[in-house]
Amino acid sequence: MNNFAVPEIAAFVKSQWIDDIAALMGRSAEIVYNDEINLFDLDLGLIRVELMDGSIVEFRSSCAIVSGEKRAIAVLTEHCGYHVFPIHEAKVYKDGVLIYGQVGNCYP
Repeated sequence: MNNFAVPEIAAFVKSQWIDDIAALMGRSAEIVYNDEINLFDLDLGLIRVELMDGSIVEFRSSCAIVSGEKRAIAVLTEHCGYHVFPIHEAKVYKDGVLIYGQVGNCYP
């Protein structure tokens, strides 16, 4: 690691979400883990996450992964790092279209 917060957090998120990222990219986890992730290989858009407390975050040139198993939402951005948010009562939009909305304790 290089001791800079954003790359270190991205590396941590990558390690924790490697199987999900690999599935999203259509590659093996080993290949994704050993290579740089080029998010431009994916269908990126404006990701908006609305959290249960009313907080809202938006990222351009991004993709989202929702995991019921992890009870979290990962947002991978091309320019602003990788982020993880709680799934509880969250909504995720891509380019203004709701792609995930959790009500109660139902997880994908």
